[in-house]
Amino acid sequence: MIIFIKYKSLRGMFIFANKRLISVKKQNK
Repeated sequence: MIIFIKYKSLRGMFIFANKRLISVKKQNK
């Protein structure tokens, strides 16, 4: 159960970082 929660939070952080990366790329253009 604890591992599942850690996996979900890790996945959420990855998606959040990915969205930030895309927004930065759009700003550069």
